[in-house]
Amino acid sequence: MNGSRNGDGREPDDTVTFQCDPGYELQGEMKITCIQVENRYYWQPSPPVCIAPCGGNLTGSSGFILSPNFPHPYPHSKDCDWTITVNSDYVLSLAFISFSIEPNYDFLYIYDGPDSNSQLIGSFQDSKLPERIESSSNSMHLAFRSDGSVSYTGFHLEYKVFVDD
Repeated sequence: MNGSRNGDGREPDDTVTFQCDPGYELQGEMKITCIQVENRYYWQPSPPVCIAPCGGNLTGSSGFILSPNFPHPYPHSKDCDWTITVNSDYVLSLAFISFSIEPNYDFLYIYDGPDSNSQLIGSFQDSKLPERIESSSNSMHLAFRSDGSVSYTGFHLEYKVFVDD
């Protein structure tokens, strides 16, 4: 789920490789091998999974940010922080692909700068897709906070860099 595999053999020594969709990270080995023990076949090591990480530091010229567990409901009581930092010649554009957060209790805060001490661009909740957001510098900080009860599907965002005029 949230990725793809290459190979479908089921004979001893057959291998399968895995790759995650953009925004997800592979947990486990990228390559697994079919082994035979007596008359049974096993994959060694166990197949990996693709997860949406809770936070991180992003430096690429484009990328995706997903709430943990996306597209399934995010976990309760989560604090996830992402910082996007690119070359100082660029600024950032953030586009919302999907957005559904429990109103009044769970929030996505977006800051125009490297941390939560930077200027707050906005606090987002509910299921209304926010407009595109642009930074005034080469960094943005996103902070997702969920409470201990109801969970929605969360969010899927794409960021891109562009030249600051």
